[in-house]
Amino acid sequence: MNPERKIKLIGKCSLPDDMPIICLPGRITRWKGQKFLLESLKLLPHRNFFCIFVGDDSQHGGFAAELRKAISQMGLEENCRLVGNILDMPALYMLSSIVISASTRPEAFGRVAVEAMAMGRPVIATDIGASQETVKDGETGWLVPVQPKSMAEKNRGSPGDGPGQAQRNRRCRHAPCAREFRERRNVPEDDRII
Repeated sequence: MNPERKIKLIGKCSLPDDMPIICLPGRITRWKGQKFLLESLKLLPHRNFFCIFVGDDSQHGGFAAELRKAISQMGLEENCRLVGNILDMPALYMLSSIVISASTRPEAFGRVAVEAMAMGRPVIATDIGASQETVKDGETGWLVPVQPKSMAEKNRGSPGDGPGQAQRNRRCRHAPCAREFRERRNVPEDDRII
């Protein structure tokens, strides 16, 4: 990937260069789990992270304002930011130390986890809906119940928090996502359904 793409995105989002980046991509709406992630981040015993919430808030401006207020009330202004819509998702994933899929309701097929895994990023996803099929817990990422404490425990060992976490992140980063989602494997299965 061209480094200029990442540099441009760092500037656009005002990302720090001295903290791991936690990224939650998705429309800014209650069921995508932004508030849930904030509640879990507040439980962390450290502030060695920078979390960005990426997504369109034009349909849910009131909820975006609620999130900004919650960030302030939780004392996370130096650690969390809503950055709006980003078109260069590959560059965003490459800048992310970990990608979160925190939907609080089941999704038929959540793209975030699969896209992040395809880019070699570790994923933490809620253990509901399609995430149960796309994320293999401990292999391609981690699944957590929709409980802030559980999400906080997975985020507690954020990248840079010691060799154990670094080893788990490497294992998930290099998990064979392509083996699971390549066309040759899935097209015949899809044809049987149709």
